[in-house]
Amino acid sequence: MEDIRAIAVRRGGVIEITVIGKLADSCHQAGIKDVYPRGERVYVVDPGAAQVFVEETASPGSQFCMFKLFPWAQTVNIRDKKHDKAAVFVNEEQVLETGVLDEDSRFIVVALTDSTPGQLQGCSVVPEDTPYPSVYTHAFGPATIRDCQEWMDNNCRTP
Repeated sequence: MEDIRAIAVRRGGVIEITVIGKLADSCHQAGIKDVYPRGERVYVVDPGAAQVFVEETASPGSQFCMFKLFPWAQTVNIRDKKHDKAAVFVNEEQVLETGVLDEDSRFIVVALTDSTPGQLQGCSVVPEDTPYPSVYTHAFGPATIRDCQEWMDNNCRTP
């Protein structure tokens, strides 16, 4: 998996973590397989961060693959009032760690630059100060995450 990012937002006692990345080709798949805390993993000493474990695999028996990067994203909720960081692991290897934001933090919506207004594509909600590639344009915000998600639901189209 390439270009992996994560956004972690605490709402009350729950951290909502969205992991975003690009799969190598159409024959690869990925999914969140475990979390910490409240998942299958148990530690003698707390690792100091909420954790998300993603498993990426090649589809068995795939004969024809489109060899281009495929966007992938998945969100998981973890009941956790304690940790201020979230770590993401892909195939058991830690690939990033990010801070956990308040739900009152400011966010923006970005969309692919060549999108048509009213039918924006490739939309994502990101923290206001997050750098994003030049193929994206700032489309809405800054606002709360809920306002950004509502705006995105009304103005962005899913490919």
